[in-house]
Amino acid sequence: KNEVLSILRRFLAAALGQYLGNVLMMAEGLVLSAMATTAGQGYFALAYQLASQANAVVIGQLGAVIQPVLSKLNGEPERQFEAYLRSLRTMALIAIPIFVVQATLAAPVMRLAFATKWGFAIAPLAVLSFAQIGAFTAIPSMALLKAQGRFRVLLLWQGSQLVISLVAFVIAGKWTTISAAEFAQHFGYPVNEDSSAAVAISLASLAIWTIVAPFGLIICSGLHRNRITRTLLCLGVPLVCSTPVAILLAKFAVLMESAQSLSGWLILGCILGAGILGVTLGSLGSLMCFKLSNKLLKLQ
Repeated sequence: KNEVLSILRRFLAAALGQYLGNVLMMAEGLVLSAMATTAGQGYFALAYQLASQANAVVIGQLGAVIQPVLSKLNGEPERQFEAYLRSLRTMALIAIPIFVVQATLAAPVMRLAFATKWGFAIAPLAVLSFAQIGAFTAIPSMALLKAQGRFRVLLLWQGSQLVISLVAFVIAGKWTTISAAEFAQHFGYPVNEDSSAAVAISLASLAIWTIVAPFGLIICSGLHRNRITRTLLCLGVPLVCSTPVAILLAKFAVLMESAQSLSGWLILGCILGAGILGVTLGSLGSLMCFKLSNKLLKLQ
């Protein structure tokens, strides 16, 4: 009987943690649906769908493979952590350059592809693209916690983040829309009354993931200093390596948009091609930096 109760408690904790995690991924839209106009919801929905595609298609598929592999190594904690670290590093090499380039090219691509029709979705798209950098780290981290049977930790993490997120999104949607609109306009993004709540909640989402992503990685590192350093490098190295590429892409996009003698679709094709090249360069640069950082850590 005690065994059955133990299994049942573990199952309930795992199931509830996964359910709260799924609700968490919809939290911005749920709050926005109660606070924004139909147009504002439409701007956010398009921005979220575009921003999250890499996580949904690429990283989500990789994440489904990780947990069974980590579960097989449950009796070997060192090998299990190394496998987790390799999977996190591989995902970061793919995901972070994509999200940085996506945020950088959001404005020119949306302008060229949709003209002014979806212009007010640009600011939420750029902000949510950066927020996805934090969100992707949850996939391998949750897989490790599940493989280790740490379902209560997972439940506490997802539950507390959901509560904090809902409160933050309500506050952002009610009282920070003007500040959020001014912030977006400072960077040249168009914002109107309908899209201001979407921008505010997107910024709140970015702020939360900026805090939660390192926190989740530290939990998975078991509070060992060397492990924490190596894990956080998986997040920091691709971000640093992708930033110069993003700056060059932004300048290239401005140059291309000013070329009035070329057709809009040709300019769009050139910018998208440059974006693919930028992602590739960001990934290759990150890979080389990872190898260098590993050598330096081994020397310590």
